[in-house]
Amino acid sequence: RYPAASISAAELRRRLAIPPQATLLLSFGHIRNNKNLQLILQAMADLPELWLLVAGPEATAGQRPSAHYRQQAEQLGVAHRCRWQISYQAPDQVANYFTASDAVLLTYSGSFRSASGVLHLAAHYRKTMIASAGASALLDTIRAFNLGVFVPPDDARALVHGIHHWLRHPPEPD
Repeated sequence: RYPAASISAAELRRRLAIPPQATLLLSFGHIRNNKNLQLILQAMADLPELWLLVAGPEATAGQRPSAHYRQQAEQLGVAHRCRWQISYQAPDQVANYFTASDAVLLTYSGSFRSASGVLHLAAHYRKTMIASAGASALLDTIRAFNLGVFVPPDDARALVHGIHHWLRHPPEPD
């Protein structure tokens, strides 16, 4: 069972100091190299209307820590539009984050060839997705049900174009 949000989207955005009119993208789950957070931050430099909420715990050893991405956000001049909730998230908080977001990022690297539990959360909370990955059940599901926009993996320019496309032509999930 997935809980309902315990606060409104507007209230969560107020608490996180995110403007009501901002486009909020959510990166959810363990912070891992193959989620391409560095590409999202690079894309944000070209997309000033975007804000990013990263919610999830640090990953295992051998993965870049959240501090690496925070430093990159500073260097790119987008840190003021990033919110970091780095820890395990309780179910009601998960619901709040998904409810407050405009879309969910599933921007995996080309080596990712699996499914994602985040897809199920995003579908439940009726959020479109901006996705990339190698050939996988994740992409097959997104395409089959028109759940979002697919962009080629590991390409910051393609990500910017995909987000522009999503902003102009949001999909209507089936």
